[in-house]
Amino acid sequence: METPKADIVHRTSQRMRVRVPSKKGDADYFALVEKEISAKVKEVRTNPDTGSILLIDKELDPHAVCQFAADHQLFQVPTEIMSKFFPMTVIQPIRVVNHRLEQVTGGRINLLGVAFMAAVGIGGYQLFRGKVKLPTWHSALWYAFGLSLPMFQNMSASKPNIQ
Repeated sequence: METPKADIVHRTSQRMRVRVPSKKGDADYFALVEKEISAKVKEVRTNPDTGSILLIDKELDPHAVCQFAADHQLFQVPTEIMSKFFPMTVIQPIRVVNHRLEQVTGGRINLLGVAFMAAVGIGGYQLFRGKVKLPTWHSALWYAFGLSLPMFQNMSASKPNIQ
């Protein structure tokens, strides 16, 4: 049996939609895909009528999923399409480091917070040295506050722990 060709039609960091046009309408095939890939991905939704597979996972790794699918002869994504996933090969290790940092610190520190403090530190250091020419200190502080926005949004969403 030849592995069916597939196209990735949409991808974000946590979702990926794959179309397998040659299997459109084949409910048995999509049931098998859903069963097999569920071992690798948290949520799998298939639609035989459209020939589509939706993969949802907080830690979705497109390379691993496509390799798994190819190894199990479920579908094959052409290598030229897979080459578009280079940023995920960079992002995934950063996610791992961030997750471990949060585990070690009990969720009190993450990479975003470290980047914020580093940018504030660089900005403060440049000010202390008298290097007030734009854009050095100004850029560092600007980036620090830009990085802090998600942090402050998370803080405002949670209840303060006041004892």
